[in-house]
Amino acid sequence: YVDFVPSVTSNEEVLHEGGILQSEMRSMQENLNNEMKNMHQSNDQISKLVEDLEETQKALKISLKLVKIDAFMHKIKLCNESKRYNDIHEHLRSIEKIIEDPKDKIIRRLDCIKNMKHRLTVERCNLKFTLEAEFNRLIQMKEKSFPKTRAVTFSISKNTCELIDCIHALFECEFS
Repeated sequence: YVDFVPSVTSNEEVLHEGGILQSEMRSMQENLNNEMKNMHQSNDQISKLVEDLEETQKALKISLKLVKIDAFMHKIKLCNESKRYNDIHEHLRSIEKIIEDPKDKIIRRLDCIKNMKHRLTVERCNLKFTLEAEFNRLIQMKEKSFPKTRAVTFSISKNTCELIDCIHALFECEFS
């Protein structure tokens, strides 16, 4: 996985400008379609322009999706640092939705998507491993065996918010 956008440009700027470009392109396409109906002489030329515009629009749509994925990867990195596990899980799901979009057949054929799927799997495994370690830190179990019985002692952290978040994130990872 490689960052698509240099660090000097924020993803939000690119997404905002890309959205503006997309709406302008839709408007242009509608105008061209209307003009095409009125001008019979230049029908072939306008048709070619419309096709080119549609192709460019598809390319822009794919590019914006890749920038969104890159933005989510950066957010995952920040969430890892601040231990916001539920947010990490949500970002991973968002990336998967973009990659597995049934309407978009182009993005699934891109070479970089294979790398992103691999990175997605690695991030999921890291999240699960981190959550299990965090759970073991918050709830410690000690077991003593006697001839006919066993004694189990649980030590539960007093930080209930952290414990609840960890358990919730573990369940989300296991069942999604």
